[in-house]
Formats: sequence, structure tokens, C-alpha cells
Amino acid sequence: MWRKLAIAASLLMVASPAPAASIDDYRAALTHDPRDVDARAALIDRLIWSGQYDEADRTIDVGLTLSPGSAPLLARRAQLLHFRGDTASGRPYLKRAEALAPHDLDIRTLGDRMWLGEARMRMRRDVFPAGWPSDVTTWELWVLQRVGRAMLGVRTEQSKRPVTPYGDGTYNAFYAASLAYALGVGWTLGVEGGFGQPARAVPNALGRAFLYFPIHGPLDGYAAYTYMTFPSGVSVHLINPAIGLQITDALRIDARYWLANTATEGSRKVVHSIGSYAILRVRPRFAIDALYVYGSQLDRLVPAAFQLGEIRSHIFAGGFDWRVVRELGIKPQYQFEIRRNPNADVIRIHSGELAVYVRW
Repeated sequence: MWRKLAIAASLLMVASPAPAASIDDYRAALTHDPRDVDARAALIDRLIWSGQYDEADRTIDVGLTLSPGSAPLLARRAQLLHFRGDTASGRPYLKRAEALAPHDLDIRTLGDRMWLGEARMRMRRDVFPAGWPSDVTTWELWVLQRVGRAMLGVRTEQSKRPVTPYGDGTYNAFYAASLAYALGVGWTLGVEGGFGQPARAVPNALGRAFLYFPIHGPLDGYAAYTYMTFPSGVSVHLINPAIGLQITDALRIDARYWLANTATEGSRKVVHSIGSYAILRVRPRFAIDALYVYGSQLDRLVPAAFQLGEIRSHIFAGGFDWRVVRELGIKPQYQFEIRRNPNADVIRIHSGELAVYVRW
């Protein structure tokens, strides 16, 4: 889910304009010279940042009537459509802006974000200490496609995991489909459903509903409810709120909380987890990120179902996201986990993963 939040942030947040003239100052400048493209572009930026999207639209309309070949105004029309969730309608404006200003870094960066589809392959390897369950290898593949304001997605996870700490390795496969819809700037509502087959170490059924929403200025939120069932009869209700802050154009941080209600035959347990995430965009196509989570891990590597939710872990992770070209990117990550089980045994797990994605 961290990736989903990061993707939504990159789509829905607009960088704060540098302190300069006010909205009224730029309106006054345009009254004096309506063809001043720089003043109009700066005014549009401030209107978007202040949430005056309809006024920004009207300002763009007037500007394109006066200067139909203005790359800055065409780019801002593409940007505003993108923020509203209608990326497909914004792409023609973006292409015209790029043709008129092929070396403009801001326009190229906007083009990198305005993708219609993505396919991603991820391979992950979890390495356990000697004497504990054998190492776990997981492959994931997911595809996303925008259709109007909707985002369609399918994903699958394939893995070989030990069912108990002492062996009995089993192959697991999970499949899911999702649908998200952009209700407005910053607002996205979605659902996901999936099943596992075979599913000894993954849910045999999963349903999720989620919502991204703006709060104020650079502050936004996320909330999700997930219901999972496992073949052993265990069911899990998971509530996951989060809050994000775009501190600067390049730096964003998120804080998250999980509340899990796990139910087995004759018993019920409520467990909590907290986490934080930060991403720093060093260059337009290169970002580094870091993650920390503490709490219960809903992990199947336990000797009995009633212990589900009793494992506690500290998880540290870091990596980078490098867009080699607009259509191709790589995202390696290293994770270190300190896990304590109900018997007070402590193990340290090293994990490495590599994701490769293509966009169109």
C-alpha cells in the first residue's frame, strides 16, 4: 500500500510556488498587459495552489485565446486536467507543449508523471537466519491502466513459503483486481478484491475499499478498510488511516497506523502497528525513500493459528526509484527486520527486492 500512496501523492500534489507577488499583483499585471504569459502562468500556479481550480481554468481559457501557441499555458491546462484525474484529456495539450518547448525541464517532468498505463514486475528475497524457516522468494506482477477518470488494475503474487518454522514449504498464488475513480482534485475512491489459490500462506479471499482525500494545502489523507480470510478459519479486519505532508517540492513524509482485529475459532485479538515513510526527489527522475514500521505482522510463519498477530517487528527499509527514461524505471530496495515471536525468540531477517516498470 505504500507504493499506492506514493503514486497518488505524485499525481495529486502540486508544488507550492515560490514566495513572490500575490494573486492580486498578478491580476493587476494582466489588467495592464493581458498577453503577459509569464504573469498569467504564475497566477495560474497560485490559483491551483490555493485550490481555486475553476478560476485557474478560466484564466487558462483566456490565455490560450490570446496566445494559442503558448507552451507554459498548454502545459498548465494539461497539469490541471491531470490533477482532476482526466490525464487522457490532458495528454494532447502536453504533447503540444513539449513540441513547442522540448528543452523545458518543468514540462518534461510533468510529462513523466502523466502516464496512462504501467506494468511492473517485482522480485523479493527474504533471508532468514540459520535454523529458522527456509528463505522466501516472492514474485509480483501488476498492471494499471487509466480509462477516463478511472484507474483499472490487476495484480498477482506468486511465492514459495514455509507454513511452519520447521519446513513444509508450500507454493502460494494470489490474484486481485482493483478499480479507482478520481472524484475531483485530490479525491480518489477505490475498491479491490482478490483470492488465493493455492493459499496456505496468503489470504484465500480479500476485499478492500480505500479513499485518498485532501485535508488542507500540502496536507492530504488516506483511509482503507480490508477484510481477509485464511484457509485455517482465521479472519482479519484491517483499518489503515494515513496522513501525508508535502514539505517542499522535493520532500514528502507520511505517517500511518494499522488496527487489525484477528478472529479465530473461539478467540479474538486486536493488534496495532505504526509506521512512517519519506521520499526525497533528488532529481526529476531520481528519488530516494525510507520506511519504518513497528507492530504486529500478520505473518503465517507461526506454529499455530491462534498466535496470528502476536509477532512484533521493527522494520527498516530504504531504496531508490530511478526513471532511466520516461518509459522505463527501476526500483531496488533493502529491508531489515527485527522480529520477536510469542516465545520471545528474536530473529533478524534481511530482504532485498528489485522492481522494474514500464509506462505508456
